[in-house]
Amino acid sequence: MKYCSWALFVLALFSCLNTQSQTTFPVNGTAEKDVVVTKMVNATVHLDSNTTVENGTLIIQKGMIIGVFAQGDEMPDLSTVPVLEEDMEGAHLYPAFVDLHSHFGTEEVKRAPWDGKPHIERAEPSLAGWNEAIRSEYSTASNLKFDQAKAKEYHQMGFGAVLTHTPDGIARGTGALIHLGENDNTSLISPQAAACFSFKKGSSRQDYPSSLMGATALLRQTYYDAIWLEEQEVKPEGNLSLDALNEQWDMPAFFEAREKLEILRADAVGDEFDVQY
Repeated sequence: MKYCSWALFVLALFSCLNTQSQTTFPVNGTAEKDVVVTKMVNATVHLDSNTTVENGTLIIQKGMIIGVFAQGDEMPDLSTVPVLEEDMEGAHLYPAFVDLHSHFGTEEVKRAPWDGKPHIERAEPSLAGWNEAIRSEYSTASNLKFDQAKAKEYHQMGFGAVLTHTPDGIARGTGALIHLGENDNTSLISPQAAACFSFKKGSSRQDYPSSLMGATALLRQTYYDAIWLEEQEVKPEGNLSLDALNEQWDMPAFFEAREKLEILRADAVGDEFDVQY
């Protein structure tokens, strides 16, 4: 059995991508590569767990799948465009998996060594919140480094996309949805796909919080502070962390918990603020 892995992510994400015929990035080579239609013939196409098309034809145009056709189906008219036909006899095409909990392309989080001194306030002045463990303003997409070797590992396991976030802090900011195709600007599906949380303070050098109870209290207080700040007609202060959190209310929210009781605790916090992690 032969598997076609390089096209897997396309099949999984064709409904998410919105590829345009133009780009703001300079192209080294033929500028209009996407005018060529790719036609994969004689493939076994697995549309879902119950639907398989034998000897199927899959057609890709401008980076998007425009259809999967069985023998005898009416094909779209391709007489006006260049067509690249590939014989996929013996190959199986199937929707790729999406890893919703990944740290793909992020740097390892390290805490600063303890110097024996108390650290009540931030190490450096900031326009963000007062606690270093609250990083709602952080954007993983803005700091992501595409890992080609890791992308290849994902492909070999059948994954075509990842929701990746930096595992640093209690409020970790936004995670990015990345497809694992090319190492360029086309890999980014959504720069702010989800808001991410945990009970772990991460790289914060401040003493507080020093316990699970403290982490829970800090997260709850941060939610209450964000609600209070949003309700003020005249903003009494600037706070990038709270402003960012207020922009994340309608995003999917992911909470990293380490064991059963943490799951229950996180769910209770979510219920208090009408957030479904």
